[in-house]
Amino acid sequence: MATEELAAAIADAAVGAGIDVSKEAVAFALGYSTAMNAPKLNTDPFTIYHHEEYCGQAQAIYMMLADAGVEFERKSPQEVTDPTIFAVPAVECGGEWRSQTLAVIRFIAERIGYEVPFALSTISEKLSLDFREVWDSLCMQYKVGLVPDHWIETHLKRWLKVRRLLFLCGRCGEFIFLFLIGRLQCLNATVTRTSQPFCIGSSVSFADFLLLNLVLLLEVVIGDTRAKALLSEYAPAIITVSDATRHRPKVAAYLSYCAEPLLCEASKVRHLK
Repeated sequence: MATEELAAAIADAAVGAGIDVSKEAVAFALGYSTAMNAPKLNTDPFTIYHHEEYCGQAQAIYMMLADAGVEFERKSPQEVTDPTIFAVPAVECGGEWRSQTLAVIRFIAERIGYEVPFALSTISEKLSLDFREVWDSLCMQYKVGLVPDHWIETHLKRWLKVRRLLFLCGRCGEFIFLFLIGRLQCLNATVTRTSQPFCIGSSVSFADFLLLNLVLLLEVVIGDTRAKALLSEYAPAIITVSDATRHRPKVAAYLSYCAEPLLCEASKVRHLK
């Protein structure tokens, strides 16, 4: 329920109980309470723990920090000292630690002003988890190439009649995107409903950097031209929204000088040429 609706409901209930209170006063109290419970904007430095050989999903964190103009220290996974951390990326700030990409980026976003409004918190979480699922599916299928070409040739192509997909992505790409197109269309529907012009509303948030990171992965896996063709057909809103973030000056600058590959070398088993 939005703050205005909740304020109206509380004010109406108060009137029913014989209490004279205005909706504006209730709305102010709700807003003040929310502000007091929100994390304070950060004054302590961030230390990011991640691999040096590639950036992976941590790229979204680096892009957000670059956009905010926030400096940070970077250390290797071997330098993690907190017993609650078993995987990177991880972050430490003011003695607090977080790991797991979504928790790390939200922890930072809360402290630099890139979190979404509370009323949109669950939709941002839904989108972020969708991004992660698409990332994992794409990266896993790309890495291992589990399905033999002869099975694709004799069964999948005839059964699902994906001629355009074959043309766009090649034979291994066909197998990958049979599973991903539905997810991309779901993301497209969600972003179409929530974006104006960023991923969630009129202000850039942590979710925008997770989305751009996913689009950049798609471009690495199948190439810029094929990625653009695929998204243009099945998820055009993703192009519009991710471009709004990609072309922000500090993000564009970061992408132009960042030398780290998105995927580690071990992932580059089978390119889709």
